Amino acid sequence: MLKHLVCIILLGFSFVSGAIPGIASGYKVGVEKVNNFPFYGFEGNRYLGIGKDVLDQYAKAKGLDFSYRMLPVERLFREFLDEKLDFKYPDNPLWRGDLKKGKTVYYSQPLATYVDGLLVPPEKVGKGLQAIKKIATIRGFTPVGYEKLIAEGKVELVEDILLENVIRLVNL
Repeated sequence: MLKHLVCIILLGFSFVSGAIPGIASGYKVGVEKVNNFPFYGFEGNRYLGIGKDVLDQYAKAKGLDFSYRMLPVERLFREFLDEKLDFKYPDNPLWRGDLKKGKTVYYSQPLATYVDGLLVPPEKVGKGLQAIKKIATIRGFTPVGYEKLIAEGKVELVEDILLENVIRLVNL
């Protein structure tokens, strides 16, 4: 029974070395198709949130045109690193290092700070990592700080493409 959730919320911005701001005016920004309001999310095909507002203001100030492409997290990483996208939001140097090996990725300053953690049922609060047997997260998210436990088989990683499903898994 799954009772855990990795909550990873960061707001940074990155681009692969092929995308150099200021050279062209139109850029494709890949964004997570995850509802993580107020930072980012979507309603139908509309991309919304504080992150979009900040990126739009940046583009306006620099005379750039950003178009947004909402993708599942894993696919977003792959398309970004295959240079099918100019920018990725959100991003963090700690996320998906396995995919970024050999790539040059540049990062902006963070748009917001965040706290990483696990949601656990009340009976496991304060019991330490030894009480954690499974962690659920969105497919493609990096469970920062738990990678070694997962690699050693001490913690099982369960993934789903939708945040809503991950949250439901916690309540099973």
